[in-house]
Amino acid sequence: MVWKTANRTAMAGHVTLTTVGYGDIVPKTTAGRLCGVAIMITGVAVLGVLAGSLASLFNVEPTSGAEEADPAAAAADTERSVPAELAMLQTQLREVERRLGQLADVISVRRGEAD
Repeated sequence: MVWKTANRTAMAGHVTLTTVGYGDIVPKTTAGRLCGVAIMITGVAVLGVLAGSLASLFNVEPTSGAEEADPAAAAADTERSVPAELAMLQTQLREVERRLGQLADVISVRRGEAD
């Protein structure tokens, strides 16, 4: 589709880029089109702020400059923490297995009472 003026072309571009669609009711004046573009940009900005706020809930902290400067030290820290974390996970797994065993015993006793 070819638009006759730069205003119509700019409006169609903004409508397309902001994915609001081109509905039955569209602004006809330059002022209306500028207001429409401002509203579209504001909508995208609000969604960007919401996405940023949601991302901040994950508490992902950027690496500090010291770690970037010395990748060997960062790798050594990671290697030391992996065995400790593995040991902690193994301990937690044993505890879960123990509790599952207790739960299985309780279930078998209750099934025996029901018979």
